[in-house]
Amino acid sequence: MQLIEFKSLHKKFKEDLILENINFSINKGEIVGIIGPNGIGKSTTLSLITGLSKASEGQVIYYDEKDFKKKLGYVPQSNALYDNLTGFDNLSFYYDILGVKGNKKEIINKIGKYLDIEKHLDKKVSKYSGGMKRKLDIAAALLNNPEILIMDEPTAGLDIVTRNSIASLIKDLNKEGKTVIFTSHYVSEMKNLCDKIILLKDKKIIFQGSIKELNNEYPEIKSIEEIYLYLYS
Repeated sequence: MQLIEFKSLHKKFKEDLILENINFSINKGEIVGIIGPNGIGKSTTLSLITGLSKASEGQVIYYDEKDFKKKLGYVPQSNALYDNLTGFDNLSFYYDILGVKGNKKEIINKIGKYLDIEKHLDKKVSKYSGGMKRKLDIAAALLNNPEILIMDEPTAGLDIVTRNSIASLIKDLNKEGKTVIFTSHYVSEMKNLCDKIILLKDKKIIFQGSIKELNNEYPEIKSIEEIYLYLYS
C-alpha cells in the first residue's frame, strides 16, 4: 500500500534550485534510506514529507490523508533538547506539545526502558553522551506511537557501537509495523537495513531501488561502498 508519493517535484530556496523533478513513492512497512553526501538535499526531502516545507512545483501526495501528520514521528538532524532539563522533563515537554493521551510517567518510562535510557531520565541532558542524546531525540519522536518514523541522519557523529544500536532499533521498530524513512551518508548502514534506497546527486535522483538492484546495476564494482564512491566522485 502506497503511503507517500512525490510527483514531478521541484524545490527552490529563493532563486536556487535545491531539488529537480523528484519522483518516488514510499509503501507502508518499508524502511527507506535517502543517501548522499552532505548538502545534497536529503534534509529538504524529509521536510517536504513532513510538511515543514512546501514544493515549488509538483506534488507530495499522502494516500492516507486523514490525520496524516498525527501519524508521523520526526527526529531532526540536530538535537532538539533542553540541556538544563532532565531527560524526563524533556520528554514531558514533548508529551504535552504532541497532546499524547494516557499516563505520562508510565509512557515516558516505558519508552525510556525500550531505548535503554530509563535509568538516565532523572539526569540533566547536559550530562548525556552524544549517543544518549540521540536516543532521547528518538524517544521524543516515539511518544505518540507514530506509524511513520522520519529520521534525519540519526547516526551522524556517533561511534560505531551506538550506530549499530540505532540500526537495530530501526529494524525492531519496523518489525512492529512502523514505516521508517531516514537519511544518511553511511552507505554501509543500508546493506542489511533498507528495502529501498534513494540516491540524490546534482538535485536529482540518480538511483532508487534495493541494494541488490544497485549491485546488479554495477556488477563490475565489487562492493556497495565502492559503488557509492564511484557515483559521488
